Amino acid sequence: MLDQNGDGVITREEVLDFLESERDGVRVYPANAVRAVELYREPPECQIDMEEFCCLVDEVKYLIFPAYKLQKLLKDQLLGSDFWEEIVLNLEEIILLEKIKNKKEMIRKRMRRMEAKDLIPEKESTHEELKHS
Repeated sequence: MLDQNGDGVITREEVLDFLESERDGVRVYPANAVRAVELYREPPECQIDMEEFCCLVDEVKYLIFPAYKLQKLLKDQLLGSDFWEEIVLNLEEIILLEKIKNKKEMIRKRMRRMEAKDLIPEKESTHEELKHS
């Protein structure tokens, strides 16, 4: 969208062209967004790397709005927003279960190290509890 010539680099001119775009004869972004980019960097032929782009987005939030709008439109049109909300909930549950699994594994490793150093007596019930949980 912003990288108009597809060279993998966003120039200041490409950002300005994007912000000055019109849709149905109406300007999409306000003039103050364009002015913010104009003031952002000198000289005008400079390229904007990813770190600078992120800083620019912090100041000119409009730059990423099309991505969010497109995502929402796609969600609404493809299987509906309820479906995608359910997917997000499922992913959050999977992430939580993975964190729990990692914690249990960390506890098992600590217990094995402690047992190897004879810091705690080996307890069959402790191992069994962790194995079955």
